Amino acid sequence: MCAVYRIEQGYPTPAYQWFTAPVCHLLKENKASCCLDLFKQCEHCPHTNALEYDFVNKPTIISVEYITAAIANFIVPLRHHLRVVQELSPIIIMTEYAPDINVLAAISCYPEVYFCLGKMGKSVN
Repeated sequence: MCAVYRIEQGYPTPAYQWFTAPVCHLLKENKASCCLDLFKQCEHCPHTNALEYDFVNKPTIISVEYITAAIANFIVPLRHHLRVVQELSPIIIMTEYAPDINVLAAISCYPEVYFCLGKMGKSVN
């Protein structure tokens, strides 16, 4: 079983780049960076693929070449405090390159946010 994280309302990390930061759903304690990788098992979470997480809500998936702190501009509106906590969709960030530890620290405060290494392929007709 994955570690259980409590959610509270607060202001997002300084990486959020708007003039006034809205109140968001945040984790009371940040996730360990090992728990952010969707496909790697760690001491806190035994899951190794998205199906094992058994998400209640459909995930939102974004594909980027690499993750920067600006990803908070995508995450924050999806974690706005006016959204019902039980209806938050998991956010999966697919990236071609391993994220920097500072970026992982910036996104570790948001509930249901994960990354995975990969790249969007060409669509098959």
